[in-house]
Amino acid sequence: MSYYEKILNTISKTITEDIAQFYSLRTTNLKHLSKILNYLATTPPGNISTYNLGKNLTINDKTASNYLTMLQETGLVTIIYPAETGNAGLRKPEKFFSIILICIMQYRANKQAKRLLARSGNLHSFKQPATQT
Repeated sequence: MSYYEKILNTISKTITEDIAQFYSLRTTNLKHLSKILNYLATTPPGNISTYNLGKNLTINDKTASNYLTMLQETGLVTIIYPAETGNAGLRKPEKFFSIILICIMQYRANKQAKRLLARSGNLHSFKQPATQT
């Protein structure tokens, strides 16, 4: 099984088993969580609106916000809040990063590091990140 397949299986299990059980969600609601993760993985951080997210999923924006909170609490999404304070902080949106995007970035960085180490002759010092099952 490839690195990506392991990540996708872990994410799927987290949604269908952990989140479903902990938050007592019905199966019909779980598809929204997967769609949100896919959307976050393909959208630049900072371009996410819970209103638009809800509208496209045919759920209200409060439900979309609750789903994002669930994904954050399970570690599948990271939310970065603006550093500004006061009115400037209110105008700047949060940035949402999905675990899928983070893993892809890490995988690409590891691949690049391997190439650089291979060129320098130090490939034996490179270690793969530990994976959780």
